Amino acid sequence: MTTLAARWHAIKALRPSPAAARRAILAGTSWGLVVGLGLPILTFLGCGMICLSDIALTTAIAVPAGILAIGPLAAFGRSADAPSVELR
Repeated sequence: MTTLAARWHAIKALRPSPAAARRAILAGTSWGLVVGLGLPILTFLGCGMICLSDIALTTAIAVPAGILAIGPLAAFGRSADAPSVELR
């Protein structure tokens, strides 16, 4: 197998299964919603007031961050879905 073909095979092996992709998006979104709503609640408890723009901005940042940070952990957390290709 040529080097290019080996690398292409390795890239294809890293693609998550549909179940793993669903798990990644669901876990990242739920984490983002919890953080996006939890931080304004802490602000409310400290200040006694909250702005809707704070909730919207925090949630809009936390959901994509959760998908990018927590999603891969949830997707490849099971050994059956983990890629088994050795890169050299």
